[in-house]
Amino acid sequence: AVAGIATGFASLHLLGLQMPLSVWSMNFSMMIGLAVGIDYSLFIVSRYREERAEGANIYDGIANTLSTAGKAVFLSALTVVFSLAAVFVVPVMVFRSMALGMILSVVAVAFASLTLLPAILVALGDRVLHTRKSKRPHHEEDPDIAAETRWAKLTGVALRRPALTLTIGVLLLGALAAPAIGMKLGMPGPRVVDEGRTSRDGYETLVAAYGEGAAAPAFITVDAPEAEAVVAAAQQVPGVVDARVVTAPAETGRVVVRVTGSTAVDDDATATMVKDLRAAMDGVAPSALVGGPAAQNHDLAETLTGKAPLAIALILLVAFVLLLVVFRSVVVAVKAAVLNLLSIGASYGVLVMVFQWGWGASLIGLESTVP
Repeated sequence: AVAGIATGFASLHLLGLQMPLSVWSMNFSMMIGLAVGIDYSLFIVSRYREERAEGANIYDGIANTLSTAGKAVFLSALTVVFSLAAVFVVPVMVFRSMALGMILSVVAVAFASLTLLPAILVALGDRVLHTRKSKRPHHEEDPDIAAETRWAKLTGVALRRPALTLTIGVLLLGALAAPAIGMKLGMPGPRVVDEGRTSRDGYETLVAAYGEGAAAPAFITVDAPEAEAVVAAAQQVPGVVDARVVTAPAETGRVVVRVTGSTAVDDDATATMVKDLRAAMDGVAPSALVGGPAAQNHDLAETLTGKAPLAIALILLVAFVLLLVVFRSVVVAVKAAVLNLLSIGASYGVLVMVFQWGWGASLIGLESTVP
């Protein structure tokens, strides 16, 4: 995992010399690298120990492990990479950077798991096997066997009543996923910063004196002769508390009009104000361009909302096709796609319960609900 993450970081550094990348690419690269790196390593080591326990020598054990667990690791990495590639349909540099960072990390970790890890296992020899004696029963002496016994009991219960187990599982996941239907997407505001930070204190001081909209106004660039008309039109838009020209004409003959709203940058009313501003400008000054923090947040949220269904559909399609090719079974591929959709939906449903509805928010230090 460490070798793969380091290689992924090095690849990101080289790419960063040629193209702009978000700092978030490093965070997500490390998270996914640790997740799949540990998972792949445990999968391969566990399979190798099983092979050795059945009497295979070191080299035969490695060969058998790579032909089974190694193949599964390769196909898993391939599925993850193609699924993450679907994020590139979102035309936002931050999200493309995160996807690229995760792809590089997964590729590097998978390569290390299939090459470096087997070499380490050969070098360690029998030291990766259990040799310590214990007075405990055999199934308790080996953690792998003990865990297998516990899961076998649980699986046995499910297999004896498959219809009941399936019904309970689907109903539970469906109930958890239901709140995701009302999920509101948005960008985080300044209050995500902890109290006591200078940036948070500065924000609180600013909004206390001038209102929440002062921290993230909208800016309109327009030809100087049309500036007065733009100011007058902006002042008539609901939610606008101030509009004025804040720059002298540039060499291009354009000026900047600052428009201050009454609500915070992450408020739904601010997004509505941006829409109304653009509609008002179309009839007054077609050359006017509405930007600034308020418009940026609105545009980003709109882009994500518009492209999210396509990205999700592509991810499910990729997973379906790869599983169909590997297992040659439509039932297996459909089952995996449906269960993935239910599982992800349940995760989003829990997020809505906590962050949007506020259930248990105080337990994790949330001051208020957020989109």
